[in-house]
Amino acid sequence: MKHITCIEDLRQLHKRRVPKAFFDYADRGSYTEDTLRANSEDLQQIKFRQRILVDVSKRTLATTILGEPSAMPLILAPVGLLGMQHGDGEIYACRAAQAAGIPFTQSTMSICSIEDIAAAVDKPFWFQLYVMKDRGFIKSLIERAIAAKCSALVLTVDLQVIGQRHQDIKNGMTVPPEWSLSKLIDFATKPAWVSGVLQGKRRTFGNIAGHVKGTEDLTKLSEWTASQFDTSLSWKDIDWIRSIWPGKLILKGILDVEDAELAAKTGAQAIVVSNHGGRQLDGAPSSIEVLPEIVDEVGSKLEIMFDGGIRTGMDIMRALALGAKSCMIGRAYAYGLGAGGQEGVAKHSTSWARSSPPRWACAASTPSPRSTTRCWRFEAIAIPPTGVVPAKAGTHNHSRARFEHGCGPNSSQQSSSVVMGPCFRTSACTHLLESSQGLG
Repeated sequence: MKHITCIEDLRQLHKRRVPKAFFDYADRGSYTEDTLRANSEDLQQIKFRQRILVDVSKRTLATTILGEPSAMPLILAPVGLLGMQHGDGEIYACRAAQAAGIPFTQSTMSICSIEDIAAAVDKPFWFQLYVMKDRGFIKSLIERAIAAKCSALVLTVDLQVIGQRHQDIKNGMTVPPEWSLSKLIDFATKPAWVSGVLQGKRRTFGNIAGHVKGTEDLTKLSEWTASQFDTSLSWKDIDWIRSIWPGKLILKGILDVEDAELAAKTGAQAIVVSNHGGRQLDGAPSSIEVLPEIVDEVGSKLEIMFDGGIRTGMDIMRALALGAKSCMIGRAYAYGLGAGGQEGVAKHSTSWARSSPPRWACAASTPSPRSTTRCWRFEAIAIPPTGVVPAKAGTHNHSRARFEHGCGPNSSQQSSSVVMGPCFRTSACTHLLESSQGLG
């Protein structure tokens, strides 16, 4: 993996090394994939103003996440079926994250079980929970996470009904799989992947198989799982979960200010602003579009995490400047896992810390008082760690116009910055973060 320079390189290598059905499962979104595309495109619309000649000799990415030290403001998000991207994929991803000094989140729908990972790593990890109709099973699953010393519970709240993923249907992505001649040929041309998966501990949902009566058979397991997602899940169920789980609770899948306000009243320590990577409600806004107003409303009440479309260090800069405390990544490290196992994940995650200078602080400044349209400006200016202060967003409107050499269509203030995307008023904020030198 010597010549890997960016996430897209890992994606292309992943595509070559893993059967199409499993690559597409990680790579694609729901329906027409409008929201999937918007996650990345809206991030790219936010541009930076570069400033120079400020002392950057002292800099760090270190931060805290939920009160715990982290080497950088980055979390490996829950991703289902990692063990089908690479044998024992969840274990290797967790090891890579812990070596990099950042949290790893195991999915309920993982191949390795909670116990498999706990036995294979030295430090606590996070566990993500889908609430199913069988509350007895969910209670036991939470208790297993407690026994494994998981340090946070990530409750996904946007999957009561699964979004239709057209590519999964075309690929016959089922458990057990639908076999065809083309699929057999695809598998046969991936001998390293086949060998790795066959040597893995499991090839089914490790957290479910054997823990629910009658799910030892793959077909019955699939039928049980498909019938279990609970469409009646509501806010009152969070109280029930909190009565069992004694630790830190994170609600993942918040995309609306009113929901954020309700989430803040549950006693959760954090929320993740997320649209499930564009895999659920197609046509929903991008995560970055809604982040500032959610930060405005509840940023002082709980920790705000961001998820959706991040592929570079610059993307993390954008999210932090708009008020997120940390960011989750899913596809980006899944590509690394499929491309090269633990080394592939490490190539992704640790390169955020290893990338060569310059490392920039991101500053969002208030617009010129002569501007008729208030808007974000991002200045890539180098600021020593002592100058870092938290972001604080203010009022906002949702204009999506682009203005060059100024902050508004009638602005008399000439500026070298290019402003794109949502317009907001903000106080000055700075965040230390790597540039994307090593991640394209």
